Parts: sequence; structure tokens; C-alpha cells
Amino acid sequence: MTTTQDIADAVLKTLYEGEGAHEQMRDFNPTLKLFEPTSDNIEGGRTINFPLQKQFQQGLGARSETQDLPTPGKSNYISANFPLKKLTFSVQITTSAWKKTKAKGAAAFVDLLSEQGEDVMGGHYRDMNMQLHNDGTGLRTTLNGAVAAGVQVTVTVVDTRWMMEGMLIDFYPAGGQNPIQMGATVVSVDPVNLQIIVDEIDAPLASGVEIYRNGNKGNEIMGLKGFVNNLGGIPSLQGIDVTAQPVWRSNLLTNGGTARDISRNLVDQAIRAGMGVDQRKPDIMVCGLVQARKYAQLMTIKDEYQKQDKGGRITLDAGYEYLKVFNNPLIEDPDCPDDRMYFLRTKGVLKMWQLGKPEFIYSPDAKHMWYRLEGKPFFRADGEYFVEFGGYRRNNQTMLGDLQTAG
Repeated sequence: MTTTQDIADAVLKTLYEGEGAHEQMRDFNPTLKLFEPTSDNIEGGRTINFPLQKQFQQGLGARSETQDLPTPGKSNYISANFPLKKLTFSVQITTSAWKKTKAKGAAAFVDLLSEQGEDVMGGHYRDMNMQLHNDGTGLRTTLNGAVAAGVQVTVTVVDTRWMMEGMLIDFYPAGGQNPIQMGATVVSVDPVNLQIIVDEIDAPLASGVEIYRNGNKGNEIMGLKGFVNNLGGIPSLQGIDVTAQPVWRSNLLTNGGTARDISRNLVDQAIRAGMGVDQRKPDIMVCGLVQARKYAQLMTIKDEYQKQDKGGRITLDAGYEYLKVFNNPLIEDPDCPDDRMYFLRTKGVLKMWQLGKPEFIYSPDAKHMWYRLEGKPFFRADGEYFVEFGGYRRNNQTMLGDLQTAG
């Protein structure tokens, strides 16, 4: 006889094993979609370990026929060694909802499972895309003004980009390690006024207080903000110190904190900065909505970038569909901060290391995905897998920063 839990297991397996719904959901996250998961170089203990070439063999030269040959050199390598991060997700259904759908038949129960499962995995991949634009610390935003204790509190923040309705958040003092409050809920997000409404704040919070997703502080995957960055308190990355190994530095084209408009000359500089000795151009550019629009405006200056009909008349479109830089795609991602553009060498260089699959796991005490928590009137399914983002060549990656966001 087929049981309710048998149906639950079957539905979740269909959703999350193989080419299930989670693969489709990656399509809605532009930066995450760029990196196919790989298990290369993952060793025991969920650690990534591989050699990085520090310099080319230098037994080179030009000689006359009677001169001695160049002194043989050697290739020089440094070792990268760093752990994978654990990403988790959970689905929970109350006993009352379970019984109601069961009474309506298997179809209603399957609909409930599918809805809850797709929702949590959709949120998971949205969050991964956000993490890919952060620096691994988990910091989502900071308070831009003091806040009093209370319920349904409106909080003004520096940026709402990495906030989501329903997100559980923690408050930490600026640079501190001990939380002020954990597990508050974001009720709503207002990206226009840079505000969020929080369900309850236990004590007054000062301006500059940091906000993290609940439990994520220090546990998120590395993102572009950290990988393409030599500053911001990240002297060592993938176990390599950029001070001791200058070859491990990425390229930062900034302007001392003073914003400037994007220009063709700046784009050219960014492309040249990451070409390296092999003279290969970046194959992907990533930016937010503002810089994508500004770059599109640069391209409308010349007639050859416009559509012409047979009579030579030019149509000036109000928007754009697809942008390229030197025949390589410009990826427009709302999760990317508006003051920068990334020029990336991705092919064979940047990696998303992954161990396991984003699927629900079996409870050790119940031999199925669903289990009832002791003394609690609900059932729950959990999942986890191990992931980290990084790469083999950091000096081929460039961040063009301090770009004007207004206008």
C-alpha cells in the first residue's frame, strides 16, 4: 500500500534529482548560470587542493651562433588549499496541512509538496546568485541610521539588493563577532527608499550595524566582490597571501572613491588589464542594471550601432535586448552592485566546485526524507551539499570600480 510518506519521497526525488526543477531555476540567476558545477581537485575532507603556476619557465633568449645557450629556468608553482562551504535548505509542512491535503487526495498532496519544494529551491538559487556578488563574509547590508526597538520597524539600510521578503536576519555590531539579535524576519523590502520592515527589534540599533542572513556570517561561498579584490580585509584567498605572491592579485581599476562615468577608454583599460602574457581577452563581462544602461548609451552614439532600414533611416530603440563587448556577452545582473563592472576570464579558469547534489537527504532516524520533529506538530525535510567558488588565475580578473550611478 502506498503511504503518504512514499508519495512525499517520490515527489521530492522527481523535483531535485537529476535534471529536475533546480536546473531550470538556475536560468533565472544570470551570474550563477555562468558556472557549471565541477568536482575537479576535491580531496578527502571536502577540501580543494591544486597547484597554481606562478611564472613561466624562463630558459629563453636570443643568441648568436657562437654564444652559450640561455641558462635553463624552471616553472614555479604555489599551492591553493581551501575548504568547501556547506549550503543547506529545509521544507516544513504542518500536520494540519498534511491531513487536509491527504483528505483531498494524492493530487492535492503532490501540489502542496511541489509548491513548497519549488519555493525553497527557488529561494536557494536566488540566494546563491546573491552570494556570487558578495565576498564570503555573508554581510548583506548595513543600517543607514539608528533604529529604536519595537514591532514592524522600518529600517533604512545602505542597500536592499541582497534582501528578500521573509528572510531571517541577524544583527551584528560593525566589525563585531557577537550578535546583537538573531532570527528577525524581513516583512517587506522597499528598494526605492532603501528600507526594509522588520517584524521585531529587541533593542535600539546604531547606524552602521551589520545585517546577515540568519546563521550565515562567515559561512557563505566566495563571490566576485572578494575574488576580484585585493583590498577590504582579504589579504589571503584560497590559502594564498597576495602580499607574498603578487601574481595572485586581481586587477582593480578604481578612482580613489570618486565616482566617474563609464567610457570606452575605461572599458578598453579594463580589458587590457586582465589579458596577461597570453594576451587573451575576457570572455564575460558582468554588471548591474545601471552600468548596462550606461554602456548601451555609449553604443548609441555611432550610427553603425543602430538598426537601419533599406532607406538608411535609423531606428532609436528605447531599450536594448543584448549587449556585447568585443564580441563577448555583457551579462546584466540586478544582484551586481551598480558602481562596478567585472571583466572575467571564465573558460577553464573560474570554477564552481561542488560535492553532492542540491537535493533532500534521508533522515537517519526515519529512513525517508520526511520526519516528525519530537513533540512538534509538523513534518520536515532537509537538504545539504558542499560548494565553493574560486579559480585558477586571479590575475586575469578585473573589476572596473567607482563608476557613476546617477544620471
